[in-house]
Amino acid sequence: MLMALIGCGGGSQPELVFDPTAVWGLNLAVGGGRVYTTTTGESCGSLDASDHAVWSFPNGGDAAELVFCGGSGQFFGSGMATDGDRVLWPTHGSGGVEAAIYAAPIAGGDRELFATMPDGAKGIATDGEFVYAATSTEIVRVPLAGGPPTVMFAPDGGGITWFDVVGDTLVATVLANSGSEVVTLGLDGSSPTTLATLVDSAIGQFCFDAVTIFVITAGTDVVQVPRDGSPTTLVATGLEGARGCAVQGGIVYTSLGGLDTRTTKQIVRLGPERTVIGEVEAVFIGMIAIQDDVLHYAGSGGFGRIAL
Repeated sequence: MLMALIGCGGGSQPELVFDPTAVWGLNLAVGGGRVYTTTTGESCGSLDASDHAVWSFPNGGDAAELVFCGGSGQFFGSGMATDGDRVLWPTHGSGGVEAAIYAAPIAGGDRELFATMPDGAKGIATDGEFVYAATSTEIVRVPLAGGPPTVMFAPDGGGITWFDVVGDTLVATVLANSGSEVVTLGLDGSSPTTLATLVDSAIGQFCFDAVTIFVITAGTDVVQVPRDGSPTTLVATGLEGARGCAVQGGIVYTSLGGLDTRTTKQIVRLGPERTVIGEVEAVFIGMIAIQDDVLHYAGSGGFGRIAL
């Protein structure tokens, strides 16, 4: 349950948007002036803890709109995307049900089965023509008009930790030995290239702007990976349980506290001076995203926004 929110450290107080029973903290998308997230359990009137719901909000508004409720026995994967008219999300396979990508009209209505996958997604994105999704072992794409998935990339040994479409390239963080690699390839799966090799394992969501990809490693560091292949640099080190990632105007934001028994999680702005812009009572904050100078966060037991 979303609990009390406390403002802290030179920023706006986090704003409780709505109070769901249980937010699934690895699903958050922004676009077209709206924000999307997901909940589980009793969030839309069901008593079945396996049911789940997809919600939509105006970027600065409070009216939660239910996009879809149902799917008993099907558990959310990680990541959401919107193509303007629909919101898309992945599910994990469970109880003989295949992992899949589903889509539902933003205005509300029945979902449709968009594609099946070998396991749940580690990121999902669109480019106006295709939907791209990564599992732990491969990246696939599916035409928005419909059709079977095509494998774009399957690293030796698997280990994809996150994925996104960055301009005209696909970018994935892939576990390699004791560290990880940042891998880029064309939208058609061509020319896979290791952009950077990192000494620690990439964790969760990465973020990017026009020139840089920012990767969280080991939950303690944020590494700046230039998209032109220049050497990497540290943005921040000595963090505790960093998870979500968002960037605006060259400034990186992350969530701290990880997944542990403590409930207070911090959302911070990184730079020469680290600034806490909000504290949230939650189990963890798994994803953050910025739209129109508003930072949105989603986690287990926490969903809200902070004006930047």
